[in-house]
Amino acid sequence: MKSILLSTLVVLTSVFTASAQISSIRMEVQQIQKSETSGKSKEIKTQKRSLDISLQNLSRVDKEELVVKYWFFSKNVKSGDVRVLVTGERKTSVAAGKKEIVNSEQGNSTFTEDHFESSGKGGGKGGGKKVEGSGEKIVGYGVRLMDGEKVLQEVFNPTGMKDKLNTLPPAAAEPAKGKPKEPAKAPAAK
Repeated sequence: MKSILLSTLVVLTSVFTASAQISSIRMEVQQIQKSETSGKSKEIKTQKRSLDISLQNLSRVDKEELVVKYWFFSKNVKSGDVRVLVTGERKTSVAAGKKEIVNSEQGNSTFTEDHFESSGKGGGKGGGKKVEGSGEKIVGYGVRLMDGEKVLQEVFNPTGMKDKLNTLPPAAAEPAKGKPKEPAKAPAAK
């Protein structure tokens, strides 16, 4: 009987400890997507993504000096390598019982998937030259809500991007303004 009582007490203590760490800010993330196609057979695709991050303060105390950090991840169509395309942050505060919307900057990518160019003979069926894909495709995002150095909440879509965040090549030092910067080229050998 003592062991059952002790086990119940340990479980209840764990529940109260876990609930004490829950944030009083509710965060919801909505990705805004726009896509365009161009080219003869619409093989060139442009993606435009932004995030609307809704923060609701469920407490009776104003939350000031919050920081929302966000990332867009892209994948090179040819190599399959994933990198951080855009990184940014916004400072905000949320009054007690109120809701704020934080908007990210827009991340843009342009890519062409593998396709065949018609040779002009045979009506375009089964013939033509294969063209390899190129460019970068947006494949995910991440959002982290911070209060000082403390992480209050985070959302990564897909969830595996969180694990990759610290190992991926970074975006440019300055947050990108919609277009990824080209990687620096090595000097030519003499």
